[in-house]
Amino acid sequence: MDRDSLVLTFVLESIVILALVSVYIQSYTERSGLVVTTVTTYSEKRKEVLSLAKDVEKGVELVRNLTFTSEVRFELINTSWALEQWAPREEEPTSIPLEMLFREVVYKATFLLPLNFSIVSGERGFVGMFLAATAGTTIYINTDYFDPKSPGARNVLAHELTHVLQFLHFPSIFTGEETTDSMLAKQALIEGDAGLTQRLYCITTKLCTPSPSMQIDLGNPYIALITFPYVYGERFVSYLYNYSGWSLVNKAYEKPPVATSMAMHPEKYLQYLFTGDLGFEEPVVRCEACGDRVYSDRLGEYYTLLVLAQRIGVENATKVAEQWRGDKLVLFKSENATHVTWVLCWNTTWASEKASEEFYASLVQSLKRIGVAKLSESGFEAQVVVVQGPQKLYAKIVYSSTWVSISSTLTTQKQYTRG
Repeated sequence: MDRDSLVLTFVLESIVILALVSVYIQSYTERSGLVVTTVTTYSEKRKEVLSLAKDVEKGVELVRNLTFTSEVRFELINTSWALEQWAPREEEPTSIPLEMLFREVVYKATFLLPLNFSIVSGERGFVGMFLAATAGTTIYINTDYFDPKSPGARNVLAHELTHVLQFLHFPSIFTGEETTDSMLAKQALIEGDAGLTQRLYCITTKLCTPSPSMQIDLGNPYIALITFPYVYGERFVSYLYNYSGWSLVNKAYEKPPVATSMAMHPEKYLQYLFTGDLGFEEPVVRCEACGDRVYSDRLGEYYTLLVLAQRIGVENATKVAEQWRGDKLVLFKSENATHVTWVLCWNTTWASEKASEEFYASLVQSLKRIGVAKLSESGFEAQVVVVQGPQKLYAKIVYSSTWVSISSTLTTQKQYTRG
């Protein structure tokens, strides 16, 4: 394989993760009042980037049928700068958003990730591998990876320029409080739009090769979770586009999908769009726990699929998860001088008693394959104990009628302090 082919392969494989950091970048710069200083001053590379971007910008306007009403700003940075400015750091607890810590606990207490997983390391690894990202009307180009002469450079710019159009024409899509489920669903619209625009730009201009579709990466469940918008997004937006063109895609920004089930099954989204039927409910969570209630969330169909898929495969997990009809979790925290105790209660609702039983049985079956877990069953209840290093997880899983509940207690040593 020649050098250009290698570069193209790298760019096309990497493009699917380009903009995931944009929301974090936007929130970080807003919180800190950060003023970005361009690392790379006026140079030949900057000239090349700006020249190519202007050309791609015209094509993106024609394909997407939207205009750039404001000038696009480009900042050339490198990986070290991105990690310093945007990524959380273990050694600086104040750089770690509280919600990020809560999500790490949730992922462990619901069996998505092992107890020794560090979300900070996961985020730093993720930030360190991006080619480009967009926040508002500014596109950040990572000069360590981005080559304006490479075959995939137009893909990158078409994708990111679409995000600028989204900000200019549909700014409300980037605001609002979200659950994990609704955030991933909304991101599927955002990234799916950028992915489809990039694809149509390449097909229309014949100046680039459309980026390949992304598949679920079970080798890294955390990446598999946060790349949901890229796995399902373009398929979702293509469904809307084929149904009624860009007008329907634009309408989706007024009433975006609120659950991953809608992005995974676009017909459910159309039902929601036209009739208001969500297709799921929020179950009541009854939880006896000591400590302060610190977090609540809805995880969604895709999250449920991932919990199962690691051990029973994507195909089997998909069949079970598509019967999901709602969930809710609450998280409590208590602590002493040396340890923190987290109590999580997660209730899930299913389409039928059979579906509920299938989820329970599949979850128990999958947990039997965790080498560090001890599991015992009695009737409609299972108990699990997992110990890894200083962390211990005890969980009780119960199913009845059309619901399954998981109550988990996770005990950890104190790692992070505030103030």
